[in-house]
Amino acid sequence: MTERTRPLGEADAQQLRRAARRLALQIAVVMAAVVAIVGVTAFGLVAASLSRATDQELSSVRDDAGGDELSRGTYVIREHEGSITSSDDLPTGLPDDDALDRVQAGEQRVDSRVRADGHSFVVRTSRAEGGIVQVAIDTHANREQLQRVGAALGIGGAAGVLVAAVVADRLARRAMRPLADALARQRRFVADAGHELRTPLTLLSTRVQILRRRRERGRDPEATDGEIAAIQQDAASLTALLEELLEAADDREIELEDVDLRALTEIALDSARAEAERAGVTLRLTGDDTVRVRATTVGVRRIVQSLLSNALDHTRTRVDVHIAAGPRGGVLRIADDGPGFPAGDAVFERFASQRSGEASRHHYGLGLSLVADVVRRLDGDVRIDRSAPGGVIEVTLPRAG
Repeated sequence: MTERTRPLGEADAQQLRRAARRLALQIAVVMAAVVAIVGVTAFGLVAASLSRATDQELSSVRDDAGGDELSRGTYVIREHEGSITSSDDLPTGLPDDDALDRVQAGEQRVDSRVRADGHSFVVRTSRAEGGIVQVAIDTHANREQLQRVGAALGIGGAAGVLVAAVVADRLARRAMRPLADALARQRRFVADAGHELRTPLTLLSTRVQILRRRRERGRDPEATDGEIAAIQQDAASLTALLEELLEAADDREIELEDVDLRALTEIALDSARAEAERAGVTLRLTGDDTVRVRATTVGVRRIVQSLLSNALDHTRTRVDVHIAAGPRGGVLRIADDGPGFPAGDAVFERFASQRSGEASRHHYGLGLSLVADVVRRLDGDVRIDRSAPGGVIEVTLPRAG
């Protein structure tokens, strides 16, 4: 049997979706910032590396006395006693006359940039043996390499931001899931506690009213003492029920024990007898005298009380409870002479309701859903017997030992 929980309300769901979107946006922004920082850093390192390589090449070419093996786009200009010679046909714009004049005037080295024939050159002018040497290197190849690196980083960064957005959305949804589950458990606990506590409180109220009437009449003291003991027992059961609800809300493992299904059913019947008498309904218990099952005392009483409450709500004149030892464990069978369960009723779903015929509508609320939850936690089984007249529900709990 699978556990069914009531879905969150639309307002709660919208708040969680908005929170998930905000969280996803924040994660995406942070990841995009990281990608941008990494991209800018990588681009800066590549640019610095190319700049160092160009600087080294300027020094290497300048120190090469012959200058015979020059790479493409590299030019060497020498000035000696007013005569200028170059290694090749110079582009228009070279040499850098201003740099030559400055070195001629006494500066040791001048680094400059020159535009020549539509290309940008880095130029180094310095003194050497026999005159002044000026080396010019075309930076077009470096710019193309930087452009390729920038394009690669841009594409990679855009892809990274897209992946970051997808990952952020999934992370946000995953981060919100525990919060949604916690909120659903909170809503469920409130609904379960309100429903589960209503029945024992009603029984307590009924017993107190009966006790007051008997006290006012001043007779049957032994019966009065019995009612006081029953109220004490119901109060203890109410405390145990609240503790089990808290344990179930906390999803803690419950400790199973060997309990007497017949004895616990008798206690639940005694608690419901006053309400049944007031409604004119006969309660009858049949079956084996002792049937032991592996469960919890509070869990079995919750099952019996919820099934009895449901039967009393729908029966006409009687509710029959039968206890037996079955092949798979202890069997609790509760039948009433009410209209029964029409085919297709999802009675074990929370707040289930089903139209039957033209005039009536069955509302099952939380009662039978909580029965199914408790039975599941006890590793048992619950089913509706539609082959029998009236409403018949059968619960099987594991055999003790």
